[in-house]
Amino acid sequence: MCNKIKEFNGIKYREDNNEITITGYLGMDENLNIPSEIDGKKVIGIEDKTAAWSSALKSITIPDTVIKIEGGVLKNCKDLVSIKVDENNKNYADKDGVLFTKDEKVLIKYPKGKMEKGYVIPDTVTRIEDWAFYDSNLMLIENSDKVTEI
Repeated sequence: MCNKIKEFNGIKYREDNNEITITGYLGMDENLNIPSEIDGKKVIGIEDKTAAWSSALKSITIPDTVIKIEGGVLKNCKDLVSIKVDENNKNYADKDGVLFTKDEKVLIKYPKGKMEKGYVIPDTVTRIEDWAFYDSNLMLIENSDKVTEI
C-alpha cells in the first residue's frame, strides 16, 4: 500500500512496504546527507519529483542503502556542485562529484552548479541518462566513442 508524502527534517518521502523513497528536499541546508533510514525503515530510492528539490543545495550525499535513482533527479538544483555516494553502495558511485552507476557505464547526473566549462566523459561510459547535463555551465563535452545511448 502506498502512503502519502511525509516529511523528515525537510526531506520529503514516501513509504511503500516498509521502505522509503525520497521524493524531494525543501530544507534550506546547502549540504544534504540523505539518511540510510527514517523511522527505522530503509531508504532505498530517490525519485524524480523535481519541483520538490531545493534549489539551495550545493551537495548531496547518497547512502549505501539506495538501490534506485531516477535519471532526471536533481535537475532543478541550480547550485548543486557535488553528488557524493557512500563507497559501500552496490549500485551507484561518484567520480569528481558526478553521479554514475557503480560500474561507471551510465552517467546519471552532472551537477548543474559545477563551474567547469568542459567535461570529458570517461571511457567506461556507454550510456548517458536523460537530463544528465540539463542546464549545466558546460560549453564543451568530449564524448567517448563507447557511448552508444543518450
